[in-house]
Amino acid sequence: VSTQSTGSSYFLSLSLQLCSVFCVFFSIQHCSILSSHSHYLSHTRESSRLPRMARRLNLDFLLDGKEEGDKHFNDPIHGHIRIKSSVLEFIDTPQFQRLRDLKQLGTSYFVFPGATHNRFEHCIGTSYLAGKYMEKFQRQKGLFSESDNAERDILLVSIAGLCHDIGHGPFSHAFETWVHRRDPNWRHEDMSEVMFRYLVQENELGDSYTKNERDFIVELIKGKPSPSNLQEKGWMYDIVSNSRNSVDVDKFDYLARDAYHAGTTYTFNHERIMTNSHVIDNQICYLEKDAYTLYELFDTRYKNFKKIYSHRVSKAIEFMIADAFDLANETLGLSECMNDPELYTNLNDTILCQIERSRDDKLQKARELVKKIRCRNLYKYVGHSLVPKLDWQKLNPETLNANIVTSGSNLRPEDIIVDIYSLNYAFKDKNPVDSILFYRDKEFVPFNVRREEVSLLIPNEFSEKYVRIFVKDPKNCDEAYKAFDSFMFKVLGININNKDNNRNNNSSNNHNNNNNNNNRGSNNSNNT
Repeated sequence: VSTQSTGSSYFLSLSLQLCSVFCVFFSIQHCSILSSHSHYLSHTRESSRLPRMARRLNLDFLLDGKEEGDKHFNDPIHGHIRIKSSVLEFIDTPQFQRLRDLKQLGTSYFVFPGATHNRFEHCIGTSYLAGKYMEKFQRQKGLFSESDNAERDILLVSIAGLCHDIGHGPFSHAFETWVHRRDPNWRHEDMSEVMFRYLVQENELGDSYTKNERDFIVELIKGKPSPSNLQEKGWMYDIVSNSRNSVDVDKFDYLARDAYHAGTTYTFNHERIMTNSHVIDNQICYLEKDAYTLYELFDTRYKNFKKIYSHRVSKAIEFMIADAFDLANETLGLSECMNDPELYTNLNDTILCQIERSRDDKLQKARELVKKIRCRNLYKYVGHSLVPKLDWQKLNPETLNANIVTSGSNLRPEDIIVDIYSLNYAFKDKNPVDSILFYRDKEFVPFNVRREEVSLLIPNEFSEKYVRIFVKDPKNCDEAYKAFDSFMFKVLGININNKDNNRNNNSSNNHNNNNNNNNRGSNNSNNT
């Protein structure tokens, strides 16, 4: 009867769809019903609705063919995700498992107690998004030719997303702060390359990947394509580490994950961006209607840096940990780990516990410093100042400590810490959206969108720089503040004391206004 009437056919189709969804949610063992229903519906005009419905519910792993050895992870950000066995070969190694003991936000965990997540799950989430993004482009007509091995490219990009942060050290940026005192050119991205090649060698994965494929993965991690790959696969470099305009799945994952664990708001919708992306002229382009959503991406990153990553207390702890590394370096040989992947494999956040447990007299000062962190006797924040863009060149990090100290104080340069940090939209002082290409519905012709065409409330400047002062001994706080104020006034013409005086005056004015209001209220009461 159902084949004789359109209405009955539609009713039967809808009923089968609902049955399949209920099978999924109640975990009925015979999930083959889902594939049989999909096969039946492929002969009806409603055939495309079931896969689309399942993917909207993030259940696409049940529709895709599961290979032997694949595993499903329940991720708090992306839900149930499927990891292929070929990616699991990289996860189940000592070099990658090390990421379980590296806090994603480093010392921010000391300020935001909920930020307990590690780089392990962030890298898995990035790998999942990278593979999902590639599978979306695999369905784009004409992007892959019959001679291309699309599945192989999907795997390589997924591995790049998995290993992109494998080079981070203990407490992430605290370690980089310490390393830069010895080698200013050291970067965790370069160490990720070293660790990736070491991982492949130590776990005998080299036979599964050619040299060109391994080099391609490294290029994807660093966002630096070779000329030959740039011409053939240039758009793939926009996925994991996008040096073209900084829109990549790395940010999609860590912004959502950090906000979730730190308890802050997150409004950016990366699913919409990924769904509406299209490769045009060897570059990933985005739907014109999503221009403001992309501004939200960079604004969210800016706010996270301002409120979480650059928090003054977590920064103070970061400096204390770096000093503890200095004190423990000779005994523990930390500097030897900087470029040795074998030693680096065992270097993680547990280094603080190792210092605490040690009874070596040479680590006494390092233990005392770690104990101060535990007891919350931290380096004291003195003050900060926003530096006008025209004066940035006047700030020399190498001589700033000495210059501030000599501006009328009895302090030594080692008594204070000068922190110069920048906040931006991930593209230095430029607008990253200016480097993004857009397209209109059904008109796949790339073009730029000017800021004024999106909103008049988007900022004109996309970078700002601060100078922040800390002291190691709280007793030096007042003297350091005076020296900092004197230096800023002499060199930059900024009077920090005026800011505080204005703040005090405003407080006094508010207090007087409250008194006047109280008197007025009393008079009104008497009149009544």
